[in-house]
Amino acid sequence: MRRNLLIDELAMDVRNGLRQIARNPGFAAIAVLTLALGIGANAALFSIFNSLILRPLPVRDPDSLALLTNGSWSYPIWKEIAARETELFDGAFAWSSQRFDLSVSGKTEPVDGAYISGQLFDVLGAPAIRGRMITPPDDRGASAGPVAVISHRLWQQRFAGAPDVVGHQLSVQRIPFTIVGVMPRGFFGPDVGRMVDVMVPFSAEPLIRGSESYLTSKGSWWLQIMVRLKPEQSHEQANAALRVIQAQTTEGASRQIQPFTLVAAATGNSSLRSRFETPLLAMVVAVGLVLLVACANIASLMLARTLSRRRGFSVRLALGSSRWRIARLLLIESLIVAVTGAAVGLLFASWSSALLVRQLSTWQSTVSLDLALDWRVLAFTAVLACLSALIAGVAPALGLRRVAAGETLKDSGRGIAGDRRFGVRSALVVTQIAVSLVLVVAAGLFLRTLGSLNRLPLGFVPEPLLVVELNLQAGGGPPAARGARVERLREVAAAVPGVRSASVSSTRPLTGGGWSTGIVGIGDGPMVRLRAVGRPALWLNATTPGWFATMGTPLRSGRDFSAADRVGGQPVAIVNEAFVRQYLPGTQPIGQTVRFGLDQSLRYEIVGVVGDAVYTTPREGMVTTMSVPGAQRAPEISWPTALLTLNVAPAQRS
Repeated sequence: MRRNLLIDELAMDVRNGLRQIARNPGFAAIAVLTLALGIGANAALFSIFNSLILRPLPVRDPDSLALLTNGSWSYPIWKEIAARETELFDGAFAWSSQRFDLSVSGKTEPVDGAYISGQLFDVLGAPAIRGRMITPPDDRGASAGPVAVISHRLWQQRFAGAPDVVGHQLSVQRIPFTIVGVMPRGFFGPDVGRMVDVMVPFSAEPLIRGSESYLTSKGSWWLQIMVRLKPEQSHEQANAALRVIQAQTTEGASRQIQPFTLVAAATGNSSLRSRFETPLLAMVVAVGLVLLVACANIASLMLARTLSRRRGFSVRLALGSSRWRIARLLLIESLIVAVTGAAVGLLFASWSSALLVRQLSTWQSTVSLDLALDWRVLAFTAVLACLSALIAGVAPALGLRRVAAGETLKDSGRGIAGDRRFGVRSALVVTQIAVSLVLVVAAGLFLRTLGSLNRLPLGFVPEPLLVVELNLQAGGGPPAARGARVERLREVAAAVPGVRSASVSSTRPLTGGGWSTGIVGIGDGPMVRLRAVGRPALWLNATTPGWFATMGTPLRSGRDFSAADRVGGQPVAIVNEAFVRQYLPGTQPIGQTVRFGLDQSLRYEIVGVVGDAVYTTPREGMVTTMSVPGAQRAPEISWPTALLTLNVAPAQRS
């Protein structure tokens, strides 16, 4: 009976709250929109944080998955592990993320794809919704021809969801593949942040790469490996079992390998986490403070409304209503406003989070996150709504704590502004000013950092530059012929009106990575493992003559590469000033020799020194770099892609 009475009282309070809010639509609109923006911004960022870091993979029992860390792996190492997978684990698979061209001819149609082992779908427990998935026989090349599976998204967009899609042909890197299955909706593979549209077995890799296949190379590090632990098997036990076979597994490897280490992979693998986890946390804290200011503003508005209704509350007290009942009414009103604001905020969050994710994509990679609402996002939003209601509703309730029954009837002539019993407003103002000051200072520091990064000299002039990626592998022909083809393309590009110069390189600056080595030797000195002595990696590039002039990087001493720097001649190199400071301090660098990597016999003579330039990111600053002539690389190991850099007159950039 008492429980029913309480429910009836709460229902009455909700009706009264709705009626009071409806009487002042202006206040309601301002309060709801303010909270919607505050809660929506928090929910948007938490949705991205949840998708990237917290949400488990949409596969069977993700908690038993583990990732083999310490970088990427070669195919021979994977085959050794795969041969023992049933002894060591409940299953294992490998994959390599790629960008595939689906065009038959003409303009390219790039999509995210992957080479995979035949066990991937079975280990993850991802069944096909059409046809079948890739299996171990496909991995061994036992199929009648090259096969592929496609994503649900590609099935809908490219084939309009045709039920007979299995058996259709799909061009992958200009090679016809037979579609054998469609992945389940929402499945994106083990990489979080990528929506894989096409997966092909490892047996298809030689068809695409030809004589440059990585399958037999012990020096090509291109695979990620994930395992499923046995029931009751701990990570420590799995690591111990894996390290027992490490010596056999890595025999003949082209690099030094740290002890095998498995880490929990319930949330998948993602290179985005290391880049965005800290910025996301900082932004979540910042927008949380913004929401706090918004709640303080709403509390001030509700307190003002409460003061204007003081006479009515005094009459209620005189008629026997309890202070708790009035406080509960105020809290319910604030809860109604907060819940409405949270609902509108979720709509704002769904739009703004997708917009933020799109800003992370570049021409080289597309970032795709599953931003669907789940219990974490809904729970986070509900908590924000409750906290907002509590903060906004407690202040008016505290403001009325000393109002006596019938008091306002006697003191009707006294103004609200001079009533000291409502000093809680002063506390709200102080809170808003304090939090706003923190936000202003943080924003000022952020703008200062951004300005410093924008003013940081790059070491090259970016404004007139256009960069074109050349897929030399897709053009066909033997690798040995690519050098001549690249030179013809460079000459044709340089002859275009408005192009002041054109050069080719293997690496483009400001990508966050590139070609590097951790083993360096100067002259006749020992080969030094840079990590062991606490030094950063040496970043490398292969360029054509004139590349530094095209980039606008000054030559400090010595000479540039020339047409004479070809295979068969003395290997030469150009280093930057940071290289000289680190490896050759107080020494004339021209004429010194450098060795790097595992080949200690190959000595590069330094023929030039250029100014420092950013290689990876502006925040990392000027790192040590060394460039070698692209024409001195053996023709049979030519790069599958190259970057054509054009220095273009401003009027010709379009």
